[in-house]
Amino acid sequence: MTQPTGSRSTGIYVGSWVFSPNHGECVRILDVETVWDHTVCQVWVPRKNTVERLAAEALAPQEQPRKATLDRLLYAAAAARIADALTQDLLLAPLEAGVIPLPHQLYALSRAMSDDRIRYLLADEVGLGKTIEAGLIFRELKLRGLVKRVLVVAPKGIITQWVQEMKTHFNEEFQILTPGEFSLWRNLTGSENVWRHFDQVVCPIDAIKPVEKRRGWSREKLEAHNQERLGDLIDAGWDLIICDEAHRLGGSTELVARYRLGKVLADAAPFLLLLTATPTRATSTRSRPRTIWAKKTPSNSGRTCWRFAWPV
Repeated sequence: MTQPTGSRSTGIYVGSWVFSPNHGECVRILDVETVWDHTVCQVWVPRKNTVERLAAEALAPQEQPRKATLDRLLYAAAAARIADALTQDLLLAPLEAGVIPLPHQLYALSRAMSDDRIRYLLADEVGLGKTIEAGLIFRELKLRGLVKRVLVVAPKGIITQWVQEMKTHFNEEFQILTPGEFSLWRNLTGSENVWRHFDQVVCPIDAIKPVEKRRGWSREKLEAHNQERLGDLIDAGWDLIICDEAHRLGGSTELVARYRLGKVLADAAPFLLLLTATPTRATSTRSRPRTIWAKKTPSNSGRTCWRFAWPV
């Protein structure tokens, strides 16, 4: 039995436009017939200007246009700017940052992104926005799909500031982790290595530095202590490590705990940023970063840029 049919609920009816995956375009239904529960449509294909018969199952209803809300327009505009920037190899982070970068911060970002392997010591004076520079570089790497897991190591007094600035200026969420809370996090996450549970972490420097000896502790307890704090951190794997106030990692010998921590962190990620306002002006021999090699290069604006690499 043959009878004309159609259903407005499915979008398959005479006069409607539907999408034909076989033709890669929308076609118009001229006639609909059903033979023993099998529906066949006679359609007009605009590109070929032909009339063809297609099974109804081979057609898909045309999507209704979405309402143009302000958020959608802003999203489309931002996506277009990013797509245009990608074709011109421009910097993406300044386009969507919640802060207007200063010229020297843009210079640091441009200088860093000119290298395939980014390992820099940012040595601006106090108050010139080293955190913003590091955030721009981090965000640029993330937008380009080069980093996912990021670790920020900073003095205890400024770890909260790091979390707030990354959220305010770059809309990036960072989790503060301290080894003293690991047992709680293990119970909450069920993860043996807590460092692996979060992709973006901020932690205090002194909370993860290795301990050589402690009164009343056995060798086994020391090893377990260091493994939980530093060993598991390194095993978690990181794409980018940022060390704020990096001059604190300097030392006169390899026996200094903070120096050993810095050396291990430097080898733990392909991308590394060290931030310090005092690369060569430390007040004491112990804190002077003699173990760091840096090449000082003055820019056109008179700003000094420090290129960083650990000695092999």
